[in-house]
Order: sequence, then C-alpha cells, then structure tokens
Amino acid sequence: MDNAYIRMKDIVCSKILPPIFKPGSAGSLAKLQPHLGQAIMVTRLESGQFDNYIQNIEHIYLAFMNHFPDRKLNKWKPTRYQGIMALDTHAHYFTQKHFVPSSKSIPFHSTVDPDGVLENIRGEDMVHAADNDVDYFVQLHDTENKPM
Repeated sequence: MDNAYIRMKDIVCSKILPPIFKPGSAGSLAKLQPHLGQAIMVTRLESGQFDNYIQNIEHIYLAFMNHFPDRKLNKWKPTRYQGIMALDTHAHYFTQKHFVPSSKSIPFHSTVDPDGVLENIRGEDMVHAADNDVDYFVQLHDTENKPM
C-alpha cells in the first residue's frame, strides 16, 4: 500500500519524538524494544477547521473499513486533550519479523538514531521496515514569512 500524507496546521499538545540518544543503561532500553516508538498528539483548540480535519479523517477511515473483514481494522476515534478534540498518532520503531517475514530491515535515518542505539537493540527477531519508518516535513518561510 502507498503512503498517505495528511497536512494540517495545528498545535502540538503531546509528543514522544526522536532523536534517540544513548541512555544511561542500554540494557533497560533493550527490554522496552518491542514497545519503543514515536507519537504525537495535535489539536487546534476550539477550531471549526480542525473539526473538519477530524471529519475528513473519519471519512478516510470509513472508506478503508469497507475493504477489511470484520474486526480486522482497529477502531478509530478522535481523542481529547484537556477536553478539546485532538488527533493522536503513533508508530513503533520495530515489528516482529514473524509478522512480516518478507520485509527487510531498512536503516534508521541519522536524525532519528544518531548514536545507533535503536539499530544496536533491534535484535534478530525484529525489523525496522518501511511501515515503521516515519517521514518528517517542515514548511520553510521566506523573510516575509511567506511559505516557500
């Protein structure tokens, strides 16, 4: 399946983002390896436009839902941050190899794993596959604050 990109202006209200640097104890990080990931929650406070974003994402979810057997697609619902509508997304750094036997591990981007910590704890039973890879984008502005 191809990637889908959703672009929206919003406010970050919670995050767990890279880079991953060397911890005090690599052993304790290795124990967390199956659960390690990145996450971000965004909101636009009480914005009607943000509510439209959420409705559009619900439409996308419903379109996908019709192509999966019953209960095979995780239920999606928007979350709330301090009582305000929010969008919560996450991705694991690793997938167990037996779930994706034909997938090969791809390298971590140097901005995500600059010290090689994640690569060192990957192990033989896990892969960092294309579905675990997250792209980050930034919009640049010129000196007059206009998007470039």
